[in-house]
Amino acid sequence: MKLPEGVTVIAVARIESDATVKPELSNDQVGKSVAAITEMASLPNVSSLQIDFDATKSERGFYREIIIEVRRHLPERVGLSITALASWCMDDEWLSDLPVDEAVPMLFRMAADGKQIANRLDDGEDFSAPRPGLSSSRRLYVFSPDPWTESSVRSIMELRK
Repeated sequence: MKLPEGVTVIAVARIESDATVKPELSNDQVGKSVAAITEMASLPNVSSLQIDFDATKSERGFYREIIIEVRRHLPERVGLSITALASWCMDDEWLSDLPVDEAVPMLFRMAADGKQIANRLDDGEDFSAPRPGLSSSRRLYVFSPDPWTESSVRSIMELRK
């Protein structure tokens, strides 16, 4: 990808568990994950890292270790962001003490509780669980299943006005 001079980027690391084989969640896996993620901080123009992991309840301890260790190994100049299932941001407090600069609620392809969460947000409720990095001034991330075009970017920019 060619970027104009001076543009900063957020490098995203996606972690996935094999649904058919229960993951070990070992210290070795934590170490390898941390090494791979923190290496991304040395890529050109990276201002922040974002970890995207839809951790199940049984994977949260593993994920917490990764987040803590990534933060410990990151240069001060690099921020740390995580994506968060919408349900984590409604009534779940497990995010509240994570050492991240930003937690980004994911409001697409929500699971079984998606309709309930969407209804609550439509009714004017906000994310109620204590979480880092969420304020009245929020960054909007826009994802597309299709390649971005000049026209699609313009459409998103028009919606923001």
